Amino acid sequence: MVLLLVISMQTPSIAGGRSTWSSSKSVTTGNWSVIAVGVNQAPANAPYTITWSVNTGIAYNFFTLRNNGSFSVSGLLLNVTQVQLGGSGKPNNTTFELCQAGVWNTSTNTCSGTRVTIGTATDSNSSIIFSGLNLSSGAELSIRASTPPNIKNSYTTTLSVDVSRNQIRTGVVVNS
Repeated sequence: MVLLLVISMQTPSIAGGRSTWSSSKSVTTGNWSVIAVGVNQAPANAPYTITWSVNTGIAYNFFTLRNNGSFSVSGLLLNVTQVQLGGSGKPNNTTFELCQAGVWNTSTNTCSGTRVTIGTATDSNSSIIFSGLNLSSGAELSIRASTPPNIKNSYTTTLSVDVSRNQIRTGVVVNS
């Protein structure tokens, strides 16, 4: 009981103060865009078209898939449309090869990295999926398209690229 009396007889102490903290972070927006660009051609926000007229030997076309946006992308979908221009039959199969960690030499038809077959367009409409990428803004993938000889027809291969929202690499906050 005495202990309670002593505690209740002490004068309470109250500390007052005010603290403020402020910080600002800038928020920016960005875009994502991957385009197919022919060798020695200026980038255009339009599909890339290859015109094939192959009589002998295998024909090649070299292009890059360039990240023209401000975000890194982790994947993309390459849409391939093939249209017969003349002759009989259907367009040839078109095979696409990536020069991984390198570039295609258009003069010697060689890859300075590792050659990886990424897909073949076998009909008039095909899609090739790229996943597991870390394609940063401005980076390129060096691609070679090829088709076997066919004296029956000439045709076009048109490429367009789709990048969905879930193929954007997530941002990282540093020094928050």
